[in-house]
Amino acid sequence: MRQEETTNQPRFIVIEGLDGSGKSTLAVELARRLGAEPLTTPMTTLPSAARRDAEGMCGGDPLARMLFYASTVAAASTYVRGALAAGRSVVMDRYWLSTLTYHRVLGAVTELADVEATLTPAHLTVFLDVSTELRRARLHARGALQAHDRMTLQPGIGEEIASLYRSYGRRLQVAGRFEVIEADYVSVDDLVAEVVRMQALRESAREARSPR
Repeated sequence: MRQEETTNQPRFIVIEGLDGSGKSTLAVELARRLGAEPLTTPMTTLPSAARRDAEGMCGGDPLARMLFYASTVAAASTYVRGALAAGRSVVMDRYWLSTLTYHRVLGAVTELADVEATLTPAHLTVFLDVSTELRRARLHARGALQAHDRMTLQPGIGEEIASLYRSYGRRLQVAGRFEVIEADYVSVDDLVAEVVRMQALRESAREARSPR
C-alpha cells in the first residue's frame, strides 16, 4: 500500500503500547498514509521542561501524577473533538489506556471513571504487543533509558502492563474497537496495512448495523 488512503469520514485511531513497541513510528506513518493529523499525549504544546516540572511537583505520588497525565489526555480529547467536527482524522500516539495502566502499576487505585466519561472515544484502538527482549534492544539502541523505560523492563512488570491494556481496552468505551497486534519483527508497512484493514472492517460492521 504505497498511495495515501483517504476517507470522507473523519476517524480517530489510537496506537497504544509499551515503551519500545514501535507505536510512535506506526502512529506517524499511519497518519501520513491516511492523510490524518498525528498527535501524542501529552501534546507537543506542553514543553518538555514544563512536563518535568509537573512530574517533580507530584513528588512521586502516583495519584497526583495520574491526575496530571489525565489532564493532558482531557486537553487532547478536546482538540480531537474539534478536529473530527471539522472533518479531520486524527491518529493518536497514546491516550487514556496508557494513563490507567501505567499509574495502576505505580500504585494509583482509581480509574477516574467520571473523567473517562467526558473523553472523546476512539473509533479504533490498537495495542502493539512486543516482547520484552525486542523492546529492551530498541530502548538501549536509543541511548539513555528513562525511569519509565527501566520500569517496564523489570521482570513481570511489562507483562502486567500489557495485561492491563487488554483488560481496560476490552471493557472501556473510550477505546472504541480494541485490537491487539503481535508486532515482533513486523514491518511498519505491514502494521499500517493491518490497522487500515481493521478500520475498514469496523466501518463495514457499522454500515451493516445502520438502518436501511
